[in-house]
Amino acid sequence: MFITKSGCCGRLGSIVTDIELTPTVRINEEYCLYRHNGTCKKCIQKCVNNAFSIQNDEVLFDRNNCNDQIYEINVPVYPIGLGDACGKCMCGVPCSLMVPRKIDYEHFDDVNLGLLSCTHRLFL
Repeated sequence: MFITKSGCCGRLGSIVTDIELTPTVRINEEYCLYRHNGTCKKCIQKCVNNAFSIQNDEVLFDRNNCNDQIYEINVPVYPIGLGDACGKCMCGVPCSLMVPRKIDYEHFDDVNLGLLSCTHRLFL
Protein backbone atom coordinates (compact mmCIF):
# COMPACT_ATOMS: atom_id res chain seq x y z
CA MET A 1 0.00 0.00 0.00
CA PHE A 2 1.31 3.44 -0.91
CA ILE A 3 0.97 5.74 2.11
CA THR A 4 1.76 9.45 1.81
CA LYS A 5 1.56 12.30 4.33
CA SER A 6 -2.09 12.63 3.24
CA GLY A 7 -2.82 8.93 3.74
CA CYS A 8 -3.43 6.06 1.35
CA CYS A 9 -6.97 6.78 0.11
CA GLY A 10 -6.67 7.93 -3.46
CA ARG A 11 -5.87 6.84 -6.96
CA LEU A 12 -2.65 7.49 -8.86
CA GLY A 13 -2.21 8.42 -12.47
CA SER A 14 0.54 9.43 -14.86
CA ILE A 15 1.09 12.32 -17.21
CA VAL A 16 3.70 12.13 -19.96
CA THR A 17 5.35 15.50 -20.61
CA ASP A 18 8.59 17.12 -21.69
CA ILE A 19 8.32 19.92 -19.11
CA GLU A 20 11.34 20.22 -16.82
CA LEU A 21 10.24 19.48 -13.28
CA THR A 22 12.04 19.61 -9.96
CA PRO A 23 11.86 16.17 -8.36
CA THR A 24 10.27 15.82 -4.94
CA VAL A 25 12.80 14.88 -2.27
CA ARG A 26 11.99 11.43 -0.95
CA ILE A 27 11.73 11.09 2.80
CA ASN A 28 13.11 7.91 4.31
CA GLU A 29 10.27 7.52 6.82
CA GLU A 30 7.89 4.59 7.25
CA TYR A 31 4.22 5.60 7.52
CA CYS A 32 2.80 2.06 7.86
CA LEU A 33 2.26 1.22 11.55
CA TYR A 34 2.92 -2.48 10.95
CA ARG A 35 6.24 -1.82 9.24
CA HIS A 36 7.10 0.87 11.78
CA ASN A 37 6.43 -1.04 15.00
CA GLY A 38 4.49 -4.25 14.25
CA THR A 39 1.04 -2.93 15.24
CA CYS A 40 -2.21 -2.22 13.39
CA LYS A 41 -2.76 -4.63 10.42
CA LYS A 42 -6.23 -3.08 9.96
CA CYS A 43 -5.88 -3.17 6.14
CA ILE A 44 -5.25 -6.91 6.29
CA GLN A 45 -8.35 -7.41 8.45
CA LYS A 46 -10.50 -5.25 6.13
CA CYS A 47 -9.60 -7.14 2.93
CA VAL A 48 -12.73 -8.95 1.77
CA ASN A 49 -10.91 -11.56 -0.34
CA ASN A 50 -7.76 -12.45 1.65
CA ALA A 51 -5.39 -10.67 -0.74
CA PHE A 52 -2.94 -9.96 2.11
CA SER A 53 -0.85 -12.42 4.08
CA ILE A 54 2.08 -12.17 6.48
CA GLN A 55 5.12 -14.38 6.01
CA ASN A 56 8.31 -13.89 8.05
CA ASP A 57 6.99 -10.55 9.38
CA GLU A 58 6.53 -9.27 5.80
CA VAL A 59 3.14 -8.31 4.39
CA LEU A 60 2.50 -9.91 1.00
CA PHE A 61 -0.17 -8.76 -1.46
CA ASP A 62 -1.78 -11.20 -3.93
CA ARG A 63 -3.10 -9.02 -6.77
CA ASN A 64 -4.94 -12.03 -8.25
CA ASN A 65 -7.04 -12.43 -5.09
CA CYS A 66 -7.86 -8.71 -5.14
CA ASN A 67 -8.73 -8.83 -8.85
CA ASP A 68 -10.88 -11.95 -8.33
CA GLN A 69 -12.94 -10.01 -5.79
CA ILE A 70 -13.48 -7.20 -8.29
CA TYR A 71 -13.97 -9.02 -11.57
CA GLU A 72 -15.30 -12.46 -10.72
CA ILE A 73 -17.59 -11.49 -7.83
CA ASN A 74 -18.65 -7.86 -8.45
CA VAL A 75 -18.15 -7.05 -12.14
CA PRO A 76 -17.66 -10.28 -14.10
CA VAL A 77 -17.95 -8.65 -17.55
CA TYR A 78 -15.28 -5.96 -16.95
CA PRO A 79 -11.85 -6.70 -18.49
CA ILE A 80 -9.03 -7.04 -15.98
CA GLY A 81 -6.76 -4.01 -15.79
CA LEU A 82 -3.15 -3.95 -14.65
CA GLY A 83 -3.54 -1.43 -11.83
CA ASP A 84 -6.98 -2.25 -10.52
CA ALA A 85 -7.73 -2.85 -6.86
CA CYS A 86 -11.03 -2.59 -5.00
CA GLY A 87 -9.65 -0.23 -2.32
CA LYS A 88 -11.73 -1.60 0.56
CA CYS A 89 -8.54 -2.24 2.53
CA MET A 90 -7.78 1.52 2.46
CA CYS A 91 -11.09 2.79 3.87
CA GLY A 92 -11.51 3.54 7.56
CA VAL A 93 -8.01 2.46 8.59
CA PRO A 94 -5.48 4.55 10.55
CA CYS A 95 -3.54 5.55 7.42
CA SER A 96 -6.59 6.38 5.27
CA LEU A 97 -6.18 10.16 5.41
CA MET A 98 -3.08 10.93 7.48
CA VAL A 99 0.18 9.66 8.90
CA PRO A 100 -1.10 7.18 11.49
CA ARG A 101 1.67 7.41 14.09
CA LYS A 102 0.29 10.70 15.36
CA ILE A 103 -2.73 9.02 17.02
CA ASP A 104 -3.00 5.89 19.19
CA TYR A 105 -5.25 3.60 17.13
CA GLU A 106 -5.00 0.51 19.29
CA HIS A 107 -8.30 1.37 21.01
CA PHE A 108 -10.29 2.31 17.87
CA ASP A 109 -12.87 -0.04 16.41
CA ASP A 110 -13.98 0.09 12.73
CA VAL A 111 -16.88 2.46 13.45
CA ASN A 112 -14.69 4.96 15.29
CA LEU A 113 -12.02 4.76 12.58
CA GLY A 114 -14.65 5.54 9.96
CA LEU A 115 -15.90 8.51 11.98
CA LEU A 116 -12.35 9.74 12.50
CA SER A 117 -11.66 9.51 8.76
CA CYS A 118 -14.82 11.49 7.98
CA THR A 119 -14.02 14.12 10.62
CA HIS A 120 -10.44 14.47 9.40
CA ARG A 121 -11.65 14.94 5.82
CA LEU A 122 -13.73 17.94 6.93
CA PHE A 123 -10.60 19.72 8.16
CA LEU A 124 -8.34 19.07 5.15
